[in-house]
Amino acid sequence: QGLRITVPPGLRRGEVEKFLDRHQDWLEQRLAKVPTRPQVRPGIRIPIRGVPHRIVHEPAKRGTVTVARDDRGPLLIVHGERVHLPRRIADYLKR
Repeated sequence: QGLRITVPPGLRRGEVEKFLDRHQDWLEQRLAKVPTRPQVRPGIRIPIRGVPHRIVHEPAKRGTVTVARDDRGPLLIVHGERVHLPRRIADYLKR
């Protein structure tokens, strides 16, 4: 988890730090509500456009991602080495 802060150009770092100090409780409450990301691995379901898709890893083919369906529902099929699975899924979801 992290926090990304966007500030107007020219705002001094000290002013930003004072703002964060004043609002620390509020920020911590909001960050506590942010859901954690599930570990991306074969077998879990992730939502794509609101529809859960089961991740299937097929290492035999080269690094592509395809959407398919089987008798249990929608699939997200990720090809290539398993080490690249999270990045391939992230790249696919950004399209």
